[in-house]
Amino acid sequence: MINSKNYFTKMLLGVLILSLVILIVFTRSSFAIYGASTDLINKWFQIILLMLVGVSMIFKNYTAQLLVFFLFGLCISFTSFYVTKDKTILNILLIMFFFSSYSKKTVVKSFLVVNILSFAIIIISNKLGLLNSVFVQNGSFSSIKNSLGFIHPNTLGITLLIINLLLVYLYREKLKVWHVLGINFINLYFYHFSGARTSMALIILTYIMWALFKYSTVMLLTPGKLVLAYSILILFLFFFSYYSSMSSSLFVTKTFLSHLDELLTGRLTLGNMFIQEYGINLVGHQVSFSSLDNLIYSTGNNYRILDNSYLKLLINYGLIVSISYIFLNIATVYKSIKTENDFWILIPFTIFAFIGFSEQSMLYFWVNFTFFFTNTVFFDDNGGNAEMGDERHCREKIR
Repeated sequence: MINSKNYFTKMLLGVLILSLVILIVFTRSSFAIYGASTDLINKWFQIILLMLVGVSMIFKNYTAQLLVFFLFGLCISFTSFYVTKDKTILNILLIMFFFSSYSKKTVVKSFLVVNILSFAIIIISNKLGLLNSVFVQNGSFSSIKNSLGFIHPNTLGITLLIINLLLVYLYREKLKVWHVLGINFINLYFYHFSGARTSMALIILTYIMWALFKYSTVMLLTPGKLVLAYSILILFLFFFSYYSSMSSSLFVTKTFLSHLDELLTGRLTLGNMFIQEYGINLVGHQVSFSSLDNLIYSTGNNYRILDNSYLKLLINYGLIVSISYIFLNIATVYKSIKTENDFWILIPFTIFAFIGFSEQSMLYFWVNFTFFFTNTVFFDDNGGNAEMGDERHCREKIR
């Protein structure tokens, strides 16, 4: 006999997965440049998300602790939306609430399905001539990057990075060296088209961390030291993002920051421009970015895109959201390692920390699946890591 409640929760999850695939295919492919229905797709997704959360609230049981957290988050999210006219924080909170009744493994599997399906649909549509490639000249290296149907070559690189992260986190114990070699041959094939240096470097870092955790004694470090290392990293990247964009040496030739700005294709200079124009306050600002049309085929820094997630948090969403982000990240990593022995969680959290320094995509809810570990760790009655494997046994076996 079919368990009606279990069937119902799977059906809701299936609707969210399908909706995310449709959202990505229509808004993160070249269709978004040449099509006129991107806004319509975003509004449609917003309605679907609100319906899913509403149905979940009616038919599922939630703890008082979760409801208080959700209401507090709504206050921050609506304030952010009112000030910035940006639904990002609200969407993240709604999806967090939706996933609060699902295990961490379910979250990871869901995003793996979403990203693989989206990736396959866009690539196949490009090969069939249904989606055009977007070609971008990399000014620093005088090369042409091909998006293979994505809205930008870097989007192709980020999607491939997320798929690798999800695979490593989900199958960390089952992965063998020959698996890793085979996967990276595929990664190199797509890197040949995308030229996404940051994404490729972070894919390599992902597998270096996997090897260290699996074949070395890194996992034998105390939870406190692992959490401290991550806390230092994310705090450093926040402060360095601000300092590097505001330092006077940025505008002095042949300094470290001027060379770094050139390597990052003007991202530090753009950060300085946004800070000077808007400043930083508690609740953020409505920030004006350039359209995607102006970004395509551009080189250097001839566009208004804030490609630093930490500065976007500070400028666009304000200090309250920024501090909340830091706290929830560190708290999630701490509880996952301390109570669940899930030291593997450091891999996606570390990679997203580095993504944040040179990309906005750390804040995209269809990219950063670690947003939805917070609720499964703190509010999942079955244990956020209950299905991920016996990590304690793995650590003791290595000892």
